[in-house]
Amino acid sequence: MYTSILLSTLTAAASGASLPTGAISFALVRKGDYSAYLTKLKVGTPPQEEYLLVDTGSGTISFENPNNNVCSLESKPCAEYGTFDNTSSSTCHWISNDFGDGLIDFGSGSVLQDIVQIGDQNVGPLQFGYLDDYGFGVEQVAVPTATILGLALLCNKFDDSCYQSGYYLVPELYEKKKINRRSVSIYLGPEAPTVNNSEVILGSAYDKAKQGSTPFKLPMAYFNSETNSVNASAISSTINGDVTRLPLNPFNTTLIDTGNPLLTIPEPLWSQVMASLGNPNETHTSHVGGIYVDCKYRELPNTEKISYEFGGNPDNRIDVPLSQLVIDFNNGTCGADISNGYEISNGIGVLGDPFIRQTYLTFDFEDFTVTMAQARFTSDRDVVPFGN
Repeated sequence: MYTSILLSTLTAAASGASLPTGAISFALVRKGDYSAYLTKLKVGTPPQEEYLLVDTGSGTISFENPNNNVCSLESKPCAEYGTFDNTSSSTCHWISNDFGDGLIDFGSGSVLQDIVQIGDQNVGPLQFGYLDDYGFGVEQVAVPTATILGLALLCNKFDDSCYQSGYYLVPELYEKKKINRRSVSIYLGPEAPTVNNSEVILGSAYDKAKQGSTPFKLPMAYFNSETNSVNASAISSTINGDVTRLPLNPFNTTLIDTGNPLLTIPEPLWSQVMASLGNPNETHTSHVGGIYVDCKYRELPNTEKISYEFGGNPDNRIDVPLSQLVIDFNNGTCGADISNGYEISNGIGVLGDPFIRQTYLTFDFEDFTVTMAQARFTSDRDVVPFGN
């Protein structure tokens, strides 16, 4: 939908410096169409670079086979984000042929083991998927094409069955003693064409400087055999000082998903928001793509907002200013990745990047909780151990 641009430069601010023992970190860059976040990994000997999509809605990690049925196309859809040629690595070992990425593209292939560098940290030999085939071909694959670095766990209930390692990154790093706790903390930063300090921290540490409110902790809710969901209890709009609040079904679950660019805003809040963004007649029920909005709405005051409540407690709230919904495409045009595609009776199925940008998040897979605070947009960095 949007023209691809070159990736921003990964900065040293989020490269692993000044971390407590038992934690590692890596920087994020925004995808060229502003629909996702990626990080650069190095794999093999000598090291080969590849950018992977960072996804809290899935659990596997994989690299592209340059000879698979998509990367080998004449249009070279994998060229921008890179591939891994296992035959060129002297340290690569085959493990099995049973990899599946569990995504809509039905990616499958081998399980390999090789030296991997995350951020500026060599985490030694790790297992990962090697994507030999896309089951649906290029039709279900975003172009330019990248594989996934999953930060969820896959399991049928929240117990030790969640901790399978292999091509699941977080438990694999924990098993190899590269991190001291199975946990993930995320800061995306504000809605802007370039943010130089977006960061993920793995292990029992978080960036206290990025928390702009008192954090609250929620139990994870079971969702589709994976972690990283919670119960959203209400959604409200504040427009011109008027508040409209809608309770949500407390038994429905909401996935916190960096792999999804959309924010869901059900009716009647949708009509209020669209009028405030200058598109009163806009109806958008698709879960793919977005809508165009005049760039002047990036200047709306932060008092104009959508708020999401959790756990039945109005104090457990994250505010999303309407101005932060408006994406600057860095070419004179703007838009918003928002949708009214869920019925209110079903709750909010997914909260994607527009919500996560406003939140400092910690997924803790030891006690299966999600800790949220309103994000504080700052260049300050104060990474401390849990409990501080």
